[in-house]
Amino acid sequence: MNDFIVARRSDDSVISVQQDNSTKNLMITSLNKSAELLLNYTNSELSNKPLSTILNKNLVEDMNNELEYTNDGTDLFDIISKMNNLTFIGKNNKNITVKAKIFRTANFDRNIINYEFLIRDTTISQKLDIFRKSISNNTIYTMHPVFEIMDESSTIMEIKIILDFLHKYNMRATIAMLSIDPPHNSKNIDILTKNTIDLLHKNIRESDITGYIGEHKIICILLGCKSEYAYSAVSRLHKSINNSLQNFHAKISIGYAQMYNEIDATELINKINKILFIAQQEIGGGSIKDANTEL
Repeated sequence: MNDFIVARRSDDSVISVQQDNSTKNLMITSLNKSAELLLNYTNSELSNKPLSTILNKNLVEDMNNELEYTNDGTDLFDIISKMNNLTFIGKNNKNITVKAKIFRTANFDRNIINYEFLIRDTTISQKLDIFRKSISNNTIYTMHPVFEIMDESSTIMEIKIILDFLHKYNMRATIAMLSIDPPHNSKNIDILTKNTIDLLHKNIRESDITGYIGEHKIICILLGCKSEYAYSAVSRLHKSINNSLQNFHAKISIGYAQMYNEIDATELINKINKILFIAQQEIGGGSIKDANTEL
């Protein structure tokens, strides 16, 4: 299984597993590049190996007690879904505790159940929380009264903090600015913007950050999203939101940029605001523009 179904960004770690109810086995079928780096194993080293190879012994024991190799019994999804954290064992017996989700995928044999583990590195958001507190425990964020996300002043403050954080820890993030394309009914713009925010939250990670920047424009910061993955992540958001906005006869455009090389928050906001304006001028609307390559 090489085409991973559940990966939402190119740097998500995905491990494919197969449950065979006939042989009563749980086998690893494949893992993507990011999972190879996480576990320090290659795909060939783990393919067709028992899932227990990379699981904590206590979890393996619990699974053996609970797992029912039947079509309607307790399966791997039922067991893993109840866990907040999951500890994998990498090469050299390294414990790797992560937040993982598990998904059932297509089955072509009634005795076979296929799964994919989706693993997202939460380290960056945890470090960011610590960094915020190290700057000031008294930082107060204020919310926009209509859109229920950070208001303009809080959004700008957060961008400044994140820029400092990224430079200190040599990490990456992508910042995107979204807005409803003109022409639109000014009476409905608050509703359209709120719908866009709701749709955005359905398509990003819990650790990603959203804020309002004025003029019905929304900021979204994709933590850990490197430049080589930025377009695919932003275009997925763009497609999903615009598909849902069809019912309102509206479209959004997105301007985005990599944050790593930026220093000044105001200059960065001006840059993506400018590229968003260019995107909105394209015939047909609903465009995506990268400020790092097109300005």
